Amino acid sequence: KTGSRLLVKAIEKEPVKAYVPQWPWLPMGIAMKVLPLRLVNKLG
Repeated sequence: KTGSRLLVKAIEKEPVKAYVPQWPWLPMGIAMKVLPLRLVNKLG
């Protein structure tokens, strides 16, 4: 239920990007943008 509510909120805001749930995906998204690809590959 919580995930569904967060997803609906994100859709209604119409952002360019939305991370649902925010933790841990928001920090991971930021890290993937700034870290070298070699390190990003080790995350997965």
